[in-house]
Amino acid sequence: MEQPEKLKKYVTLNDHPRQIIWDASSLSTFLACPRLYKFTNLTGYKLRMYAPVTGFGSAVHDGFEILDRCKFEKKTKDEAVLEATTHIIKEYGEDLNKSEDKARGLEATLRAIVWRAEEFWEDSLKIATMPSGAPCLEQRFEVPFGEHGHRLSGRIDKIVELNNNLYLCDTKTTKTSLTDLYFRNFQPNNQIYAYIWAARNVLGLNIAGFIVDAVQTGVHFCRFNRNIFNVSQSSIDEWYHDCQYAVFS
Repeated sequence: MEQPEKLKKYVTLNDHPRQIIWDASSLSTFLACPRLYKFTNLTGYKLRMYAPVTGFGSAVHDGFEILDRCKFEKKTKDEAVLEATTHIIKEYGEDLNKSEDKARGLEATLRAIVWRAEEFWEDSLKIATMPSGAPCLEQRFEVPFGEHGHRLSGRIDKIVELNNNLYLCDTKTTKTSLTDLYFRNFQPNNQIYAYIWAARNVLGLNIAGFIVDAVQTGVHFCRFNRNIFNVSQSSIDEWYHDCQYAVFS
């Protein structure tokens, strides 16, 4: 059977580049500063140096995902920690050791993984199960976005079950204290609202809201906290219409 032609992320119309497939990052950049979006997304200017914040966040995210996957597969806590830390050292160790910020280096990453396993191995959040029986971790999607042929793509970290409800769950790393003030920054949030819109309106998932699973890291410590946000459909509809107007009108 012939496969449909894969859409390109960018096309050229009248000698001007245009984005066809959008993601949360490009949407957030455009809504914050269209000129910055032009330079970084359409013109192609990029930061070439290694970014410790991004690298550290990706490493912690990957380590936590391995812990979750191992737990779903009924492996022991020790097996999960060994698999996660081995992966981090192999894939991120060299770059993390270059970080001058010791709160975001290799030792801080490994500490966050080990301490999370100790604190949350018995957790009230349960990883949701896909129809195939696989854990609902790192689920990619690409769905129609608006009425002009655009599409929205993304990757949902994980979907969890809590009190018979489904929530999107996102891991965040920070050096900021995990107070109510910190968590207020996530409602509204372009990435999370985009994912809830796609999950509800296109994928047909009955998502109640989202959970921010945050880890605060220091040179010699890490702390954990989470916040649960229930999001009304009217809030998602408002986000969607505002986004369509700002980007495509």
